[in-house]
Amino acid sequence: MKPTREHSTNNAQTYFVTSDTWERRALFNAEPWARLFFKTLLSHRGDTYLLHEFVLMPDHFHLLITPLTSLEKAVQLIKGGFSFRAKKDLGSNLEIWRRGFADHRIRDYGTLTSTFIAYI
Repeated sequence: MKPTREHSTNNAQTYFVTSDTWERRALFNAEPWARLFFKTLLSHRGDTYLLHEFVLMPDHFHLLITPLTSLEKAVQLIKGGFSFRAKKDLGSNLEIWRRGFADHRIRDYGTLTSTFIAYI
């Protein structure tokens, strides 16, 4: 039986989060784009969220984070912050992100293992 979904503003929880680029564009194959994403991701670490692990793929990312604000705010700062910096620093006018994100609350090690394997 699937557990009842808690509202994601429960700040004491850790989440597996993933989001795709617009039309699955492989933006992060380009080193300047990947470096800028890393800088953006790390710039909010510790004040908006605890960043436990992350993987950046050519067209999406995976995160294990514990939000210190709401989960929605944490992801908005990552995705929105990156979009802002890409326009400013890289001179891009591209649509960068697919709308929204997927998240799974990590309940225990078994949840983490099964969630991770599902995305491989």
